[in-house]
Amino acid sequence: MRAISFFIAIASFTLASVQAITAVQAEPATEWAEGHNSKARMFVGAMLLEDGSRELYAGIEIQLMPGWKTYWRHPGEAGGVPPYFNWSKSLNLANTEVFYPAPHRFKDAVGDAIGYKQQVVFPVRLRLEDASRPLDLALNFQYGVCREICIPAEARLALQITPSKVVSMPARLAEALRHVPMPSDARIENQPRIKHIEMRARTLKPELIIEAQFPLGLSGADVFVEVPGGLYLPMAKPLGQPAGDVLRYRIDISSDVDLKALAGRQLRVTLVSDAMSAEESYTLSSGS
Repeated sequence: MRAISFFIAIASFTLASVQAITAVQAEPATEWAEGHNSKARMFVGAMLLEDGSRELYAGIEIQLMPGWKTYWRHPGEAGGVPPYFNWSKSLNLANTEVFYPAPHRFKDAVGDAIGYKQQVVFPVRLRLEDASRPLDLALNFQYGVCREICIPAEARLALQITPSKVVSMPARLAEALRHVPMPSDARIENQPRIKHIEMRARTLKPELIIEAQFPLGLSGADVFVEVPGGLYLPMAKPLGQPAGDVLRYRIDISSDVDLKALAGRQLRVTLVSDAMSAEESYTLSSGS
């Protein structure tokens, strides 16, 4: 239920809220840390929840030179480096939760990549040990940047804040949160959804077939599939032509995939589009 409340809070941002954000002073932020054809920094904000309480967030922002990209949590087939967040040297920080804005697919010579160009902000929900004490944030942030090959980058970012003085949500952090895919159980009207997934394991070329529906249109529509726990799965490829607002995808599992381990596993499916994005969990059956 907390995840649903989080996304309802994001969806409830109004124009008045954004105008209020622009009226307050600049939020606490680090200096930019220069990386290879990129730079990164950290800033903080607070979200007002329906019950009147506040949640503290950090925004980890990357800006990229033209033509360069960075990666989603699953970098795709091109051998990229997903972002890595190490908060171990922070003080008064109980735990964190990273949210990933909806990514894009990029065609590379060695395979498709999943990630972001120009800039991205990763929202991070911060849980404090004691909200009455200062929070010392110390982040070792590692990420990859790529044009033709992937190059690792690192930024060490530190910020001390007084939690009670963080009272606003920066507009770009709010925007990043709005682009985080909705969980399927949030039941937002017209959100993308899985219509059907079938595992065809007993054929000459085993495959997964996915049907995804995008009620608000197919502009920017795509599907990304992961197996939590690290089991390898190739990227989904479009299959045939759209049928109304439904797209079909195929994942080739005929080689380099442990079919016995895959059967019965839970998939995490991210459905993205220009209008709205969503995330669903789906448990596979063995198929036919």
